[in-house]
Amino acid sequence: MVIEKKFDAAENCWRIQLFGDIDIYNAPELKKELLGATDADICLDCAHLKYIDSTGLGVLVAALKELQKKQHGIVIRGLKPHLYKLFTLTNLHTLFTIEEPSE
Repeated sequence: MVIEKKFDAAENCWRIQLFGDIDIYNAPELKKELLGATDADICLDCAHLKYIDSTGLGVLVAALKELQKKQHGIVIRGLKPHLYKLFTLTNLHTLFTIEEPSE
C-alpha cells in the first residue's frame, strides 16, 4: 500500500490517495496516517485501491469515530465496484459519505 497525503487549504480537508491493498499487515500505517489528520475532513481517493480486508475497514471506522468527535467526516471517492459492494454488504455505506463508484 502507498499513501499520498496533502492538506487542501481551499476545501479545509486532507486529501489522501490510497494505492494497492489494505490488509492486516499495513493497516497500522493507514491508521497512523488517518488519526494524524483528524483536524479536518478527510477525502479518501480510492481510485487506485485494489483490495481492503476487515482490518482495513475497521481502521476506517475507527478513524471516522475520531473525526466525528471533532465534527469532521470522511468522504470516499473512486471506489471500484467490487469494493463498493463490500461497503454495502457490511452496511458501511450508511456510515460514510461515498461518492458514486468508478467503472
